[in-house]
Amino acid sequence: FLDYCFGFNNILGDTKPNILLRVQNTSAYILSAKPFITISKVFGGEKKLEIEDKRILPENIRKWQQNVNLGIGIYNAQVSVSLGSGKYVYKNTTFLVFPLKQIIFYILILITMVFVILARKRIKRAIFVFFKKS
Repeated sequence: FLDYCFGFNNILGDTKPNILLRVQNTSAYILSAKPFITISKVFGGEKKLEIEDKRILPENIRKWQQNVNLGIGIYNAQVSVSLGSGKYVYKNTTFLVFPLKQIIFYILILITMVFVILARKRIKRAIFVFFKKS
């Protein structure tokens, strides 16, 4: 009687992915949902997020959004939503955080530096010829 979606947005452009959690109440009763998110790096480290609880009316959807500061790596995330009276609903997912824009920027800087180092004699000669008085 409870459907939910758990996803991450913008994981390739930033190290602060946006967590989106949607919970839909398909029952005929009002629910009070309190989500807990545990994000653990595949090779160690764990971060627990406790998000505010919200009431969900029958046949309605509630959304939670939160930014999390994570480093580069592969992560496992487990969401548990407390429905009261000891009942929980669980969902697991695995995701990758890879700041693509930053990596491309650093690669371009590295290529430029290599070019300048390899071509510095030609660059010096070109500057000398350009500023040489006739």
